[in-house]
Amino acid sequence: MRRLQRSTFDAVVLDLMLPDGSGLDVSAGIRKTGDKTPVLLLTALDEVGDRIKGLDTGADDYLGKPFDLDELAARVRAVVRRQSGRAAAHLAHNGIVLDPAALPRPPTTFQ
Repeated sequence: MRRLQRSTFDAVVLDLMLPDGSGLDVSAGIRKTGDKTPVLLLTALDEVGDRIKGLDTGADDYLGKPFDLDELAARVRAVVRRQSGRAAAHLAHNGIVLDPAALPRPPTTFQ
């Protein structure tokens, strides 16, 4: 929480089971301050009730372990895109188009 209060982030990825507390408490604390930074919860607690609680606590997305690194990257891009008010997955300006999702990546899964 101290780091979030001192710096600005495009998004926050939190585990629910942190060494010094709960990611749910951090997510709720972020929202209590009025901070609208997108929060993605990344955790092994992946039951329906866990996901509902996480989203109701203020998270913008929830991804269970094991997860695919490409899916995590896509979800982070999506929450950042939504937060900035963009619906399209690509950026375009003066005929130049950048599509971050189109970059080739090797498939990787983490547990």
